[in-house]
Amino acid sequence: MITSLSVDKLAYKITNNTETKELIIRLNTDEQLFQGIDSTGRDLDSIGGSYSPLTIEIKKEKGQPYDRVTLKDTGEFYESFKVNPYKGGFSISADAIKDQDDLTKEWGDDIIGLTDASRNELVNHYRNEIIREIKRKLRNV
Repeated sequence: MITSLSVDKLAYKITNNTETKELIIRLNTDEQLFQGIDSTGRDLDSIGGSYSPLTIEIKKEKGQPYDRVTLKDTGEFYESFKVNPYKGGFSISADAIKDQDDLTKEWGDDIIGLTDASRNELVNHYRNEIIREIKRKLRNV
């Protein structure tokens, strides 16, 4: 029955879905960090500085971008991202300690989190999932 639809439960279910978790992580890593920005939209270069000449050479050899800080060398940092759903929302966590260095000390806590544009994309995802669930419930009435 449509009256049994709980928005909180539905939002939790959507967030706990693998597809949604992967979207959130992709938005934070590939769409933001890999483009050289944090969750406030600031360039990582302007926060923690740019790559050293040695790092630029290593990045070139690896075929990685060197014109902006991406915080992706081995991929270990990006792979550590997790989405933690809870009633009323979610949090994003990641292991920012790499080679004895804390990435948040140099580039700030805002390397973990979503920009306004990423949040808007996520809102659209939730909207589509909620509409899909309402239609499913209406078909079963």
